[in-house]
Amino acid sequence: MILKSERKVAQENILCYKFGDRNFFGTKLEMINRNYVYEKRKEQDQVTIIVRKGLDYRSYVSGYIPKILEITEEGYHSYISTRDIRNQHLPVELFIIPKGTIYYEGGVNNEYVTNGYVSENIVWIGKNTPKNREKARLWKPKVKKNDQGDINYGELIKQREHSSESVGV
Repeated sequence: MILKSERKVAQENILCYKFGDRNFFGTKLEMINRNYVYEKRKEQDQVTIIVRKGLDYRSYVSGYIPKILEITEEGYHSYISTRDIRNQHLPVELFIIPKGTIYYEGGVNNEYVTNGYVSENIVWIGKNTPKNREKARLWKPKVKKNDQGDINYGELIKQREHSSESVGV
């Protein structure tokens, strides 16, 4: 993904979209192009987003002036909007980037992705329905609670904002 933004920390759950092939029971979603399986409403293993410098893929076209871009191939990629998904035949599924997660905005100018996110964590909520969109907004990450049993999101976000920067190559 070609990055369009600086490193950000989600201040609230961010709705995003992917497509894949559901299993018979609708509890698992397989990403065809990445050979990866998501379980419904389960946080994925956190990954570190690695940012590197690279040439714009159009640099290989005769007469195009090459540009150096920030690119990432690590992380969970998703679409910002259902309008950003092109040339796919599978149903669009609803995901969230959980509150407190590091993410970037970016895009790729090919037939599949125009605007998307890459994040350190993501959660598959289910079908893209109004009911699930409401559930997604209310979804709470599994984080350590304080002595009173409360989650301090402000502290979680503050920690994430001051955590080590993404690794650059």
